[in-house]
Amino acid sequence: DGVTNLNRTPLDVVLNYMTPGLNLWKPLQDFQAIYRALWAKNEWAEKPPSPLLTFWWGLSIAQLVLMGIENIVGLSWVTSLSSVASLVTAFLAFRILHQFSQKDPHGNDLSSDRLSPSQPVQEKA
Repeated sequence: DGVTNLNRTPLDVVLNYMTPGLNLWKPLQDFQAIYRALWAKNEWAEKPPSPLLTFWWGLSIAQLVLMGIENIVGLSWVTSLSSVASLVTAFLAFRILHQFSQKDPHGNDLSSDRLSPSQPVQEKA
């Protein structure tokens, strides 16, 4: 009983990443659909998109623009701003991956199945 109605093939997703122009917003739409589907299953279209994903994607695009400006102009403050944006996008990417790792492909919560540090390991009899 997995997620239905995503209407995306693996080829669609790959082409969205590799086609100039499309790769500026289509991958974000794919991420948003996967996020919504994992948290709302078949009612995924009604679930609002993740603001964290949108912020991460926008900052990633801004960081690419800053890198381009840095290569043309070579100002040290642009280099510093680009570096900070790069670090923040990396941190946000890890947060997003952590959120995705909390769900299985059917949208079931995995975090409750994991042992907490205070939970004893049961030995097999």
